Amino acid sequence: MPRYDYQCADCEEIFELSLSLGEKDAHKSPKKICPKCNSSQINQIFSKGSGGILKHGRSKSGDTPPGCSGCRGNNCPYGG
Repeated sequence: MPRYDYQCADCEEIFELSLSLGEKDAHKSPKKICPKCNSSQINQIFSKGSGGILKHGRSKSGDTPPGCSGCRGNNCPYGG
């Protein structure tokens, strides 16, 4: 099943979901909920190239995800 990266619009949590194409295309799929705050206000994150989002706010292409300051510290909200 394909995996997709999402970010919550409410708490800014970044997470991955495994969704079938039908679930991904469904506007209100029960699986499309933030695991941290249970919000349904989530947006898919698209990475450049073949990479995904890595810890500490850097993707393989060197870009930071939306809202990331590139903190590179233990308090990084993007996986630190």
